[in-house]
Amino acid sequence: MTPLAATLWSGIFGLAFMLPFNIQQFTLVDATPAFWAAMIYIGVGATVVASFLWNIGVKRIGGTHAGIFLNLNPVFTALLAYLLLDERMNAPQWIGTTVVIGGMLLFSTTPKRRSRLSA
Repeated sequence: MTPLAATLWSGIFGLAFMLPFNIQQFTLVDATPAFWAAMIYIGVGATVVASFLWNIGVKRIGGTHAGIFLNLNPVFTALLAYLLLDERMNAPQWIGTTVVIGGMLLFSTTPKRRSRLSA
């Protein structure tokens, strides 16, 4: 499946499965131009473009290798909140970041060790 088709079908199925649970609670209050700009950014930029680029990456390096990078989502969320929103990084976040990066390093170097040991 192409990255574009994967993005399209995940969007269609996501909307089809989630809409029935949320349609009754949906209301628009004070929809300003800034609101619509944010909706377009989230809907197109942060969702469609990001998913499309992710699917290209998965196609190129495979799901196993790409999946390890999903663990960076909370790390980047915490770091961007720290940099952009003046949030504080506390000890559990630093520990979690260290564990995630350590796990990624371990995962990415383990196959090299295995291939050297079996040779």
